[in-house]
Amino acid sequence: MSATYDCIVVGLGPAGSTVLRDISLAGVRALGIDKAVFPRDKCCGGAISAAAERQLHVSGWEETVEAELYTVRVALRLGDELTHTTQEPICRFVMRREFDHMLFEAAKETGATVLCGEPVVDVETASSGVIVHTPTQAFKARCLVGCDGANGRVARSLGLQPPRSGAAIEQEISVPEDVARQWDGEVYVSYGTPPWGYGWVFPKKHGLSTGVGSFSPRNAQLPLHMKRLLEHCGLDGYASRRSGHPIPLGGKRRRLHRGPVCLAGDAASLCDPLSGEGISHALHSGHIAALHVLKYLNGEVQDFSAYQEEIEKSITRELALARWIAGKLYRLPRLFFELLQRSPSTLALYFRLIAGTATYSEVVQEVRRQLTHLSLFSGEKMS
Repeated sequence: MSATYDCIVVGLGPAGSTVLRDISLAGVRALGIDKAVFPRDKCCGGAISAAAERQLHVSGWEETVEAELYTVRVALRLGDELTHTTQEPICRFVMRREFDHMLFEAAKETGATVLCGEPVVDVETASSGVIVHTPTQAFKARCLVGCDGANGRVARSLGLQPPRSGAAIEQEISVPEDVARQWDGEVYVSYGTPPWGYGWVFPKKHGLSTGVGSFSPRNAQLPLHMKRLLEHCGLDGYASRRSGHPIPLGGKRRRLHRGPVCLAGDAASLCDPLSGEGISHALHSGHIAALHVLKYLNGEVQDFSAYQEEIEKSITRELALARWIAGKLYRLPRLFFELLQRSPSTLALYFRLIAGTATYSEVVQEVRRQLTHLSLFSGEKMS
């Protein structure tokens, strides 16, 4: 056995680095493990909402911001468009390589031990806690937080299998400065392409992030829809780098703990079923997990069932409302596009939601009111 710790954190993205930093600052002897070496690339649009900003308890993160969003062009299947513009930024954009590295370094600076470039191959529970195996070493701890993503080894090792995920592919595109300036402060989002999803173009400092995602990815033909998106926006032909990733959708109850182990971030399936955004919930769940680790180590609780209850109350309930809206939007995108056209207040509320200054409860009430006004879905119960 190489070493023994109070807590091991597997996966050092936004959730894992948040957990590691919080518990280390509280005096916990902690080890963080990640299969990657930081800085590392990460497939993600990199949108930081106001909700995410409220969870960023580290200084200097603003230095990773590459662009701010003021104008959104909303389209239906690469066709009809409407535009929404604000005075205050709707969100900010980062490159995950720099953003995650910043969080990683903030966790390291607390004195936590980190092990990078070493994948976890198995996790087993023992009478005194957990044993984590890498290809070359084994580590023991009283508890563990799994933050190793949608297909993480921690959940699979302990039988905490995730539900079906959505899927997305992304291309980081290098464009000339004059093309990049055309997208300054502006994004393009087209719903209904691919089916049960959308395509996007986001501005970055030295290029553009483009992508397509589907929340029902079976036969979604994502590469074909990516090709059509780039052609439509005049962005085909530029040098680019493509990657793909699952979208672990939240909003449904799922077991997030077993014995001395709990899951956070993407490993806990906390991505927004409407937008696909996951950074804010990764950060939030990381802070919650850290608090419950301290309770566990102090003997206040015997397992992480209270952690599960808090995640469901503070995150999953809102994501269940997001799932309800997503079910309507992605099944009938034209109906929702017409609703947004007819009701500027609904459009503004939707982007307040994206910005993190409105709740899904407000949006559900507004959507139900508008749909009832249109004599559609009246009396339908939320499922």
